[in-house]
Amino acid sequence: TQSTWGYLGTGSHLKMLATRLFRLATTRPALPMVVNRFAHVELPKYQDHDTRVADRFVRVTFVDHTGKRFYANVLKGTRLVDAALASGVVIEAQCGGQKACPTCHVVVPIEMESQLPKPNADEEDMLALVWDRHDRSRLSCQFLADDFADRILYVPKLTPW
Repeated sequence: TQSTWGYLGTGSHLKMLATRLFRLATTRPALPMVVNRFAHVELPKYQDHDTRVADRFVRVTFVDHTGKRFYANVLKGTRLVDAALASGVVIEAQCGGQKACPTCHVVVPIEMESQLPKPNADEEDMLALVWDRHDRSRLSCQFLADDFADRILYVPKLTPW
């Protein structure tokens, strides 16, 4: 007679298949045991490596006109305008950092004012177009983020409307 499982054969075949599966499951472990062959090896400490990597980055904080803070951790040598764009703060930088527009203007902290060089004539011309210019207003495309490591920069609203 044929089994109710027609495609598996007769009932004796089912019994034999079930017996083999049972033996297979009970004689071998479900998962192979993993042996850590490197348990005796002491892993190197990466404190020096971490310090070197940390020395390659600077952190700059931007505060927009609403008071929201934006943080940028960027490689040293990155332009300040690129750090601002990386942080997500709303800054236009329409000219791409060529000193041809005032849309990347920021206000530097008061303690940094004396450390920065005076703006040249091109930068002064662009800053003259800013509607809410401050005494410490500068174009962020003209500085590296290294100069403002661990500082807070204010990003004013671009237009009065």
